[in-house]
Amino acid sequence: MTISTIRILPAIAAAVLAATACSSGEAAERWSVSNSQIGPVTARTAFDRDTLAGLLPAFNVVEAEAWSEGMAYPVIEARRSTGGEAEIVFVGEGERLLAVRIRTGGLVEASADIGDSAGEAGLVGPLCVAGMEERSGDVHCDDPDMAGLSYWISVDYAGPDGMLPPADIIAGGSVYEIVWRTVGK
Repeated sequence: MTISTIRILPAIAAAVLAATACSSGEAAERWSVSNSQIGPVTARTAFDRDTLAGLLPAFNVVEAEAWSEGMAYPVIEARRSTGGEAEIVFVGEGERLLAVRIRTGGLVEASADIGDSAGEAGLVGPLCVAGMEERSGDVHCDDPDMAGLSYWISVDYAGPDGMLPPADIIAGGSVYEIVWRTVGK
């Protein structure tokens, strides 16, 4: 009887941890990615706070602004808690969704995850371009296997704006954002 209790306790503990994770808003599974969707979001999803909030019940979804080349543009941000950085940023134009930016690890099933080394993820090569303006010094690499999916990589490089660092520097960089773009409606 003692042996049975010892075997059951770990199973009970795992069930309690899983229930706690789900109730705290953590995703039970990682989002799958294809050309037509990322997790519950598709190319046809409206760029609308209420629509996105309905798809992401475990997230606090709010309208916000982002900046590019000195100009503000509307975004919708999603967080699992009310404080801190946005974990997911939705970019659109009017009611049309254009892109989803993932800024937290463990959410998306892709070639690379947030925090991964660019070299280990195979993101060094001809599919990479140098960041410019606000992203100067960073590198943007397309996913080698999927159109519409790309990665922003932070590198230790202080070259001129628009200059791609050497491959060994890119390889040592760290993925900090995954971008999925709608490639069709």
